[in-house]
Amino acid sequence: MTDRQRLEAGEKKKTKYFQSNGKCFTCGKPVRLDNCQFAHKIAKSKANYSKYGKEIIDHILNGEITCSDKFGRCNDAVNIGNNPGKVLDVLSEIAKENL
Repeated sequence: MTDRQRLEAGEKKKTKYFQSNGKCFTCGKPVRLDNCQFAHKIAKSKANYSKYGKEIIDHILNGEITCSDKFGRCNDAVNIGNNPGKVLDVLSEIAKENL
């Protein structure tokens, strides 16, 4: 990851953190900015980068802030990859923002 990509990822995480009022999307517990995760709704994988493209996978609307529980349950709960209807909702939301 380049310095620019790291900076962009950090800004995206910070923006989403403040939009979520510093709470985990899944369990609602307060989280610290330095100890939360940007969980992707459509997983950040090589296959999904090929299928949807960088613009979708890295988009701020494709993620939520979650706590960093040691089992990753809150992060995993954000993943919608096996629900085509929810994936279409995210894709539509991103498309509307880009109009």
